[in-house]
Amino acid sequence: MRRDNSSTYNTVTIVFLGLSVFVFLCAVLMIARVIRPPAQFIPRTPMPVATVELPTVTPTPTPTVTPT
Repeated sequence: MRRDNSSTYNTVTIVFLGLSVFVFLCAVLMIARVIRPPAQFIPRTPMPVATVELPTVTPTPTPTVTPT
């Protein structure tokens, strides 16, 4: 009885390890731009960079977006 349970756990472990390696490889290939990400994750239009105004104790100039 104990032998059947351990083989089941070993099989589940092998499946999860295989899936983990697959996801890791896909992520590395997407970062390296070898493969394209799925269409759901690609933005339709370029997103503007958000500028945040933080309150300060002393007066400061108006925040602006500076090109980098």
